[in-house]
Amino acid sequence: MVTNKLVCIFCIAFNFSFILSIASQGHAINWILGYGINNDTSFYGRTILNFSNPTLAIIRNFGGFKFELGFENNSFSDDLGKLRFFYDGFRLGNAIDYNIIENGDTLNPGKIWLAYQGGFYPISDASVFIPPLKFDSILMLIHLPIDFYNGQPYPYSPSIYETRINMNSNGGKGKAISKNKAIFKGDISPIVFGGCRHSNGRDWWLIFKNNQGPKYYKFLYSNSQIYKIDSQELGSSVIDYSSVGNAVFSQDGKKFVRISNQDGIQIFNFDRCDGNLSNFVQIENDSIKPSFWVNVALSANNRFLYASTNTKIFQYDLEASNIQASMEIVGNWDGFIYDRFFTTSFCDMQLAADGKIYISCASGNIFLHVINDPDLKGKRCDFQLRAVTLPSYIACGLGNYPNYLLGPEEGSICDSLTSNNNIFYNHYFNVYPNPAKDLLRVVIIKDNLPINYTIYNQTGDLLQKSSWDRQLEFDLNIERLHKGLYFLQLNFLDGSVVRKFVKN
Repeated sequence: MVTNKLVCIFCIAFNFSFILSIASQGHAINWILGYGINNDTSFYGRTILNFSNPTLAIIRNFGGFKFELGFENNSFSDDLGKLRFFYDGFRLGNAIDYNIIENGDTLNPGKIWLAYQGGFYPISDASVFIPPLKFDSILMLIHLPIDFYNGQPYPYSPSIYETRINMNSNGGKGKAISKNKAIFKGDISPIVFGGCRHSNGRDWWLIFKNNQGPKYYKFLYSNSQIYKIDSQELGSSVIDYSSVGNAVFSQDGKKFVRISNQDGIQIFNFDRCDGNLSNFVQIENDSIKPSFWVNVALSANNRFLYASTNTKIFQYDLEASNIQASMEIVGNWDGFIYDRFFTTSFCDMQLAADGKIYISCASGNIFLHVINDPDLKGKRCDFQLRAVTLPSYIACGLGNYPNYLLGPEEGSICDSLTSNNNIFYNHYFNVYPNPAKDLLRVVIIKDNLPINYTIYNQTGDLLQKSSWDRQLEFDLNIERLHKGLYFLQLNFLDGSVVRKFVKN
């Protein structure tokens, strides 16, 4: 009897600790995959993977609108782990009746939207959901469209879009209250996109890259608004028109890793406080450039980097003195073809809330490969081919899920949740008139005065910079600026604050 009680107590403790760990990824606890018409006798349709228990739950999903959750797909679950919304590159759906939410159609409009309707949107890992603030109901979807240069087979993203969803509208089915708002325009690589919590545990950094070279754009979202756009050139990059590859942050937010056919594997340190990338490391791997599909994922303990080609899984130790020399091949494709036609070679990789890394197949398929223990070195990571069999076909894309509950950095000057250094208060200063024509009036509300100011355009280029002249009110001459949207950043001793303004 005592033994049984001890076993029971152990089981309760294990389940409780598992629930606590899963809660940290509640927004990513459900993945919705699949495409086509839903019926009982067909392999076409949707499948939901639910990670709320120690054993993966696989749920066949029927009814509602026909969504094409293929290369591009993403989903969002609420704080209780209930699936709420999903996205397929064309439209937004809800998880009540699995239909399009109000005003949620025609996302990423344009000729590519028209050309690929009825199929898959031709981009992967190019969206992220930013959860609502506490006691708020506005969910944001940041997403990239895709286009081609002058009809040539050179893909790029001409804009970064923001779509806002009121989660409570229509009885919880939701409503897109704004959509396809261009928050940035330029030559953007469609395969370099990552999201990470700021050091304060509340705001969000978003990282993008120019596809003409090693220029990275860094956005800071605070209180559901863009409060900073910055840019940085670091590392090396060719003019990259690849649509194959991805970028990820480590779970602790300290590493940013990307892969492409042209640039290979690139590793950066990331500062969650100021958004700076540093300590660039180039990894050479001769298997990457000729591969049709390449992808990266990071282990939950932040130590191991996994890179995949169509036929191999590589592991790198990020704690090794020589990261490239630490490479081990931990998985090989065995050449298996499903149903005499569909390759099961490797495609997308994604770390799940259960700590495992799931790998999709490069064609429509019913299998997922799995790295069962990605925190372990070498073959002990336990890679298994076709470890999961699904009830419906899926097509490559597994979603793009950041670490949603990455907390504040204790002791950091940026940790506004545990210190007095809240550097992004709304009330530090105001600007008017807005829009402005020639002069922009700046009124300081904060107790101490800024050190200097800078003005950036939408692409993060620095246009003006000057020291502050110690006045509480000041007129900035913006006569030479072209008409458009700009960002004024005031730099204080304890941080920076940004305001948007429009030049008429």
